[in-house]
Amino acid sequence: MLEGLDSVDWDKLLAPYMPNLLRDLTSNDRSIQDMAWGKIGENTIPWTVLEGHRSPSQMLWLISRDALYATIPFLIELLGYDEVTSKEFILDLLNDMACYVEADMYMPREPQNEKSLYRSYARRVYDDVSRGKSKYQDLAQDPLPAVAENASHILRVLDRLNELMLTWPHSESAPN
Repeated sequence: MLEGLDSVDWDKLLAPYMPNLLRDLTSNDRSIQDMAWGKIGENTIPWTVLEGHRSPSQMLWLISRDALYATIPFLIELLGYDEVTSKEFILDLLNDMACYVEADMYMPREPQNEKSLYRSYARRVYDDVSRGKSKYQDLAQDPLPAVAENASHILRVLDRLNELMLTWPHSESAPN
């Protein structure tokens, strides 16, 4: 479980705490899971961005952080293990990460290059989160109602966000 986690240079990504937080999501202690969920959320998807309480330059900085992109595959991986009991938290994190697409509305129209850059990053987050779609579909049938509801919710959100991105100019592709 979480193979490759220690091969990521989390220090270079300015997120040396992330491996421990991801491991804490696998704990059987609900309070440890809850703390990890909150800390991962604070460091990857500050809700103030999604609510429009950050400046455009802060939003652009937050979404361009490589730690965000390095975290997503590990969160998706954790959804595939029966022994992980924090799946509803993980689905919630992935859902909120995908919602960076919606925060686009808080980016000003000018300068256009900043809005285009933000959209390219938002599309990249969306694409990375979407890679877990087959797991979300499986979890939508989970016997635990909270897991099934969150999995169904993220599938609906991904569809809605995809529709929103279809209204964006096609020249705005994800950065490499």
